[in-house]
Amino acid sequence: EGSMESFRHLSFFTVGFIDLYQSDDDLNDILCLDDTSAAGSVNFGESEIAREIELAHAANFARACYLALRDALAPITSLQADEVEYVLSSCRFTEVLQAFVSVEDLSAHLNSHERTMTGTKLGAVIETLLRVVPGSYENIFFYHGPEIACLDEATNTNIPDGSHDDFMADDVQSFSVEQPLGENPPLFFRFTLDEKLVSFNEILALKKSAMLAAQVSVFVEPEKKLPQSHAAVVSKLQNALNSFASEQTLEKFRFLGRSLTEEDFKVVMQNIAKTNHHSLDMPLEFFISRSNSLVHADNPTGSNENDLDHGFSVLMEELDKATFTVRASQETFLVLDDSASRDVLPYWCFIQVRKPRGSVIVRVHHPLGEEAAEKQAKITQRLVKSILVRTNQLLLLDSLYTTKNASDLLIREEPTENIIEANLTATYACPVQYSTAIPLHRRCAPHQAILELETTILQNFIISNRRSRSVFVYKDESSSVFYMTLNWFKIADDTEQNPHTIELLVHGCDKPGPLITDQLVSLLRRKLLTLTLDALSNL
Repeated sequence: EGSMESFRHLSFFTVGFIDLYQSDDDLNDILCLDDTSAAGSVNFGESEIAREIELAHAANFARACYLALRDALAPITSLQADEVEYVLSSCRFTEVLQAFVSVEDLSAHLNSHERTMTGTKLGAVIETLLRVVPGSYENIFFYHGPEIACLDEATNTNIPDGSHDDFMADDVQSFSVEQPLGENPPLFFRFTLDEKLVSFNEILALKKSAMLAAQVSVFVEPEKKLPQSHAAVVSKLQNALNSFASEQTLEKFRFLGRSLTEEDFKVVMQNIAKTNHHSLDMPLEFFISRSNSLVHADNPTGSNENDLDHGFSVLMEELDKATFTVRASQETFLVLDDSASRDVLPYWCFIQVRKPRGSVIVRVHHPLGEEAAEKQAKITQRLVKSILVRTNQLLLLDSLYTTKNASDLLIREEPTENIIEANLTATYACPVQYSTAIPLHRRCAPHQAILELETTILQNFIISNRRSRSVFVYKDESSSVFYMTLNWFKIADDTEQNPHTIELLVHGCDKPGPLITDQLVSLLRRKLLTLTLDALSNL
């Protein structure tokens, strides 16, 4: 007591029992033993006890050192090389993961110890979880992240829904997990590049592509089993390195631009699943004619399943026709940025239609980081919303043409005298794609003129539940469906002039063809001219 030494001496005493009288045969048996065996027999008790205590002390010292390095309030910042050597004397290192690191930059000409861009990025990934052990010549690392109670806290698992998913990541390296009987070994790591042990500085100065492997410390060589704490941290490190390798792959494929092939898209989508990317899930609903309502796409029943399938089909056709998309797979589209060269993609943005989930998923991986990815995802979300609106407008127009009955989602009942304003209040009202005004002779009454057009030329196209609105449905030569309204307004009080005008408004998702803009309008003009001649002949 009172000594400043940080250790204590242990003394061992052995007690042996021998016969006072030994026969000649017993004596000969002892003499026949070789010196090594004899010495081992005499010192068996003392050596075994000492060895067990030394091993236990080394293991406890390793745990204590590890905890001191991780101490949140006052971590130790310096160790002597012999202390690190003693810590590692109780540990065995076992390889737990591998990741291929690709170097595509022009760093080969740099000095051997000069840091490279790839090495610096890789080092930053490692430092998210590990720190260099002082006094280890930067060869040994310790885990400095938060405590993990179980493996589930560290793993991000894809929960399958029984269907194929383009963005389902491949399974990573697996290992068995066991619950240790005693305390867990400390979590020390070391790395190899192409099977050669390397320091942190050598990682930072990486200049050529290589296979990176990580080894973790254990007290006993495992038979493909790791303590839960080890397995959890290894899983986190595996995910981080996989994400790093995937980001390198994405960066390389980004420069292929429009020359990307179907196989390229598969590689890109699987790698995006392993990276930190921003995603938005947009639930789908489609107009169903038989129920005259919007139905959520994630809840198909026997009565509406075919209708929902038709809704998905229309949506996919619209995404295919969009100018800013390129088909990447059966269910996924790449979003192109018109503001940049398509030979080099500024970021990765995908629209994925997940029929089993009844939703659209927008996924963005941006080389500038999470904030830029989130911004682009919101821009793409607005584009997708516009396509979803157009999809339901097309479904409503198709139902309108088939049934000659209008849904309130497309054309409202007459709430006011202003037809245009009323249409705009409908959820999926179509914009005016074409309009024309036909002057009406002052001898013709506008109400009578519109009624005459309804009962003659437009009789077969009238919407039965919107007769008061004078609404008609028409399909042009491209099979696009439109609904039209007739209205009149006064343009002058001078009775010597033509004071009234008949206005035709054509609503739809696209521009109408000549069948409407030329032929139908000509028929209406001729009919109004006939009305004018009839009115004048009766004078």
